[in-house]
Amino acid sequence: MNFTVSYEVPENVAETLRQNWSSIARTNLEDIAVISYRTGILTSYQVQLMLDHDSLWETEEFLHSHRCYLHYDETDFRRDGEVLKEMLGRGLQ
Repeated sequence: MNFTVSYEVPENVAETLRQNWSSIARTNLEDIAVISYRTGILTSYQVQLMLDHDSLWETEEFLHSHRCYLHYDETDFRRDGEVLKEMLGRGLQ
């Protein structure tokens, strides 16, 4: 299910926005996606769906261009290290 958001902007402000953005709605949607990802509200997959990207790589490129980087902390790093040790211990190189 989709939903629509609308709001009122004074006409002189709207005209300035129209002159500078090819699509006010798309710009707004992308801004919501960026803020939601940065604050942890949405995952990169949800951003992909929201922006109708064809691939995860397109979404990652979009997020990176907006200085949004993969949520990866010390806990993730340690977990990945343990998985790697386990794999190497099994001879899966």
